[in-house]
Amino acid sequence: MGGITTESSKSHLFKDLDFRDDLSIQHPRQLRSPPEYWTPRSQITSRGDDADDALLFDIEEEEEVVVDESGGYRFKLEHCAQCHAPGDFFCGRCCDAPSSARLSGMRTSYCSTSCQTLHLERHQPACNILEKRKALSKVAEILCSIWGKVRTKAYPFNVTQIRKEDGALAVHQGDERRNTNGRIFFDAPDLTSLDSAELREQILLMGSSRTSVALLHIIVKELFLAVLELGCDYIKEITVPVEDPIVHYDSEVGKMDSAGPIAHVVFEIGLRDAESWILDMTAAAIGHDYSICPWREWIGMTEQGYDEHQLGHQAAQLNHVRSDMNLAFIYTQIHYLSLKMIPERFKSKLESTGVFLKDMHKVTDEHFPYVHANVLRHLELATEDWVEFMALPQTMDDIGSMFEKVAISTMGEQAVREDLKKIKDRGRENRVGVEHEILRIFRAKRVLSEEDKVIHDVLRDIFFA
Repeated sequence: MGGITTESSKSHLFKDLDFRDDLSIQHPRQLRSPPEYWTPRSQITSRGDDADDALLFDIEEEEEVVVDESGGYRFKLEHCAQCHAPGDFFCGRCCDAPSSARLSGMRTSYCSTSCQTLHLERHQPACNILEKRKALSKVAEILCSIWGKVRTKAYPFNVTQIRKEDGALAVHQGDERRNTNGRIFFDAPDLTSLDSAELREQILLMGSSRTSVALLHIIVKELFLAVLELGCDYIKEITVPVEDPIVHYDSEVGKMDSAGPIAHVVFEIGLRDAESWILDMTAAAIGHDYSICPWREWIGMTEQGYDEHQLGHQAAQLNHVRSDMNLAFIYTQIHYLSLKMIPERFKSKLESTGVFLKDMHKVTDEHFPYVHANVLRHLELATEDWVEFMALPQTMDDIGSMFEKVAISTMGEQAVREDLKKIKDRGRENRVGVEHEILRIFRAKRVLSEEDKVIHDVLRDIFFA
């Protein structure tokens, strides 16, 4: 159990500090009676039904605020969770946890260590949850900084909006530094109809990130399942069928055909009532800042592969993006997480950053800014290699060859040859990308190399510490 802590703003009220049986308590000086011009007022703290029923969170009936109007000084008088007497101390283990939309009792106050001891059994379940929530908020902050830093340096364009126009799904993109603006339509347009060669390259880049999406699925699932572990009911994992068939487009002959529907594994997120730290975690997981529009949106991940053409899978995938919420970046901004396609220098520096991330939940508030800066410094070095890597030509054949080499080194040459024969035979009819089939085989056989687990293990250790 965490010791009793007192607010720094009230430090002048205390003169001594004793330690008794792993508890810390500060002795207050005798307070004078408040002057006549100090006016108290009562504020009823809103209850969360779940917490009230489960007796998890300790919510005071009322709190008294004392205001010194002449000096502008204001402090809150809180009551002991055990005996309801005025309490100047609070649990140092779970204090300052992020606020919740459903549960408002985020800090438990006490008048003495004896009351804290008597209240331990009732407070400990809530304390454990709040301590994790506090750690998650720190991790979310640093992850968001990492995503932003890599994204800013690695990608020359940004997605600003997604909307439907004339029956097609349009992705708006622009960059003030380069004075470029435009829309990318994901109904498999003829590449020759686009005026800008630069825009064509961007479409190809967005298409080449498909492999990364598949690799990222495990990581994103771990992130969201970690949130679910804390009892959050705003994120649910469900499987839904794709109603519309995937469109296959052959740019050489200008012909389109379609394949049968496949199943998608998606995370349903209710954002209207979600807590602020849940939104931060969501932003960290999908790697982009976002705007909150409707209360229910979808993040779709294909479970059974994609069409091998750069444009073919996008229309079906993004059908699960509702309204104008910016979720296309789940397909466009996380390419660098394909660890198998990243130079060793970048992976080693990213792993060094992961060492700091693994210990983030242990960092005190005072040292957190220093660790945060240290991680960003390592990311600064890593992004230099990443930008160099992004400049290299990447085609789907190159990616397929990389996965074939990786598969041979991990699974053995004979096993890969047999699997590739099945894949290529099936691919002649269904046009399924070889690299995605290999990835599916990896998952089915539960064979992953150490490099594949670098980020996965870091995030798992953080959220299940």
